[in-house]
Amino acid sequence: MPKSRVSTSMQFVIAAGLILILEVLDIFLKRTTPTVRACVGLLYSIISAALIGYILKSTKVRDYHIKYQKATKVIGIIWIIALLVLFLIFAHVLNNVIAVLDAKTLISDTMMSLSAGFFEEFICRGLLFSAF
Repeated sequence: MPKSRVSTSMQFVIAAGLILILEVLDIFLKRTTPTVRACVGLLYSIISAALIGYILKSTKVRDYHIKYQKATKVIGIIWIIALLVLFLIFAHVLNNVIAVLDAKTLISDTMMSLSAGFFEEFICRGLLFSAF
């Protein structure tokens, strides 16, 4: 990974600060509508991702690609297919998908999911993983 703009200890402080700011925002937005909370959360996640990308000078976690043997790839694909089939059978996924698509808050739910994914990936895989 390329050299970061800040020290390792500062990366931990920035990560803790970003998480603290997210919690404070959540407390202040508690009485607003789900759409407002989702919009603010997504905007904060995008700003945090841009800040972390600037601090780390990259969005790559490592400089090399992991190489797998052919047998490892085949076994991995078989396991993924088996787990997906079991998940579809036992988790009632189709009923959940239909319920989500029928929800009145589909857009705000989508924005909230995206903001959680962006924030978690950039904080954990970005700052914290590069610091370790």
